[in-house]
Order: sequence, then C-alpha cells, then structure tokens
Amino acid sequence: MAGRIRAGVTKLGTVAFQRTAQAFREVVTTAMDKGAVSRAVTDRIRAELSYDCGPCAARHVSGSLF
Repeated sequence: MAGRIRAGVTKLGTVAFQRTAQAFREVVTTAMDKGAVSRAVTDRIRAELSYDCGPCAARHVSGSLF
C-alpha cells in the first residue's frame, strides 16, 4: 500500500479492513462496474484509506483494500 494509506491502515489496524468490508456490503447489492463501486466505497470510508489518483482525477479506495 502507498505510504499514506499504509499509515492509515496501521493506525486503524483491522478496523480499516472491517470498515471497508462494511462499505462494500452496503454498496454492492447488484452487479456494478468497478468504477461505480470504487466511488461509492470511497465515499463511505475514512480519507486515510483512499488516495488521489492523478490519471483519472478521482479519489479511490486503496487497491489493496479493494
């Protein structure tokens, strides 16, 4: 994981994974494309667990958490 995200996960411990998993459960209730899932999950998790993506000009949940 990138440095800032790694620091967020380290700070939150397993709670980081639990909160992200909960966000996925809330979001994915039917077939969805990855971008829509990423956006909706990112909106539900703490900022420390996502990053600014330059190429697509969006904020994403860490791929390692995804």
